[in-house]
Amino acid sequence: MDRAFLRRILRANLSDLAGHRRAEVLRSVPMWMDVLMRGALNGVGHFIDDMRDPTWRDVEVRAPIFVVAPPRSGTTLLFHMLAEDPRFAAVTLGRSMLRPASVLGFLSAMQQRPRMAGALAKVGEQIDAKMSSLDETHTLRLARLEEDESFFNDQFVAINVHLLGPSIHERTGGHVVLDDRPAKVRESTMAAYREFIQRFLHSVGPERTYLAKNVYSAGRLASLDAEFPDSRMINILRHPYQQIPSALELIRAVTKGAWGEIPAPADPFWKPMIDAVLDQHRRLLAWERKMPKQRWVTLRYDEVIADPAANVRRVYEHFGIPLAETHSWRLDEAAKDAGEFKKSRKYALEDFGLTKAEVRERLADVFAAYGWE
Repeated sequence: MDRAFLRRILRANLSDLAGHRRAEVLRSVPMWMDVLMRGALNGVGHFIDDMRDPTWRDVEVRAPIFVVAPPRSGTTLLFHMLAEDPRFAAVTLGRSMLRPASVLGFLSAMQQRPRMAGALAKVGEQIDAKMSSLDETHTLRLARLEEDESFFNDQFVAINVHLLGPSIHERTGGHVVLDDRPAKVRESTMAAYREFIQRFLHSVGPERTYLAKNVYSAGRLASLDAEFPDSRMINILRHPYQQIPSALELIRAVTKGAWGEIPAPADPFWKPMIDAVLDQHRRLLAWERKMPKQRWVTLRYDEVIADPAANVRRVYEHFGIPLAETHSWRLDEAAKDAGEFKKSRKYALEDFGLTKAEVRERLADVFAAYGWE
């Protein structure tokens, strides 16, 4: 956990209580309560788990697969299709938030009691209903497979810390990604991440391969590579003219649900967000050039959408993973449901004060590398 950054958030919030961000800071209080409550549950639960069965420490994390493409580039579709393979293990949103086996076991036992089952179901429905406001851009549900960003949020190293500290990115000059933070923070965060994966695999099958999709991995690639030198990474290229405004719209939708509408591009909030989204493209290209070819594969968004099953097979072939005949059939079946992951709305760079010329200039190396016009 980046405790120094946490202290900066708290100091910023105290200062903002006397300024124009006051309302946003006050609206962040329920999110702070959620973070504190889950932190306590996870901490106590992990202590109990360690007392009951510490053998999770013996689990080996072998060649995990990370879908590292930026937001709005087809990651959810690819991730869900890969997760159809029972040899892979991926977390649900709920599991990424509440992690200890003891806590999950307790909740499972409570579900066997009719009165408690109804109460727990109602709480789950309320949480899902709140998240449904994002359905137009991204579908979130507690029981649905999702990226493991909740872990990084709880370490205060994720871009979404702005939900807890409305002005923090403005005060720090932009989002400071994990790879650019002090070595001590990087090492402690990745050690905790390994522990998170070990505990998860211990409960679902230690022989399985951990599969994760995280659209903010671009700022953690050096940390991931150092902690998991046998990891395999998948990037998906989508033209920045389409990907960037769609990614920013997702940030707007999440932020609106937390505090209300923040005018774009007038509010200072948007500059660090835009910079962070653009920076992802540069970092991904740099790592594509640096990584051993056998550990990195790059797909094209248009091809993934047009024929998802063929692109999943390409991933298997590239990484030398045998594709069982039964799973090959399941891929074809899953591809028929690909429309579930497509969102029809289109967004424009101009909505966020950007132009094509500016994007092309700021990402000149990326455009040249991929032959984009």
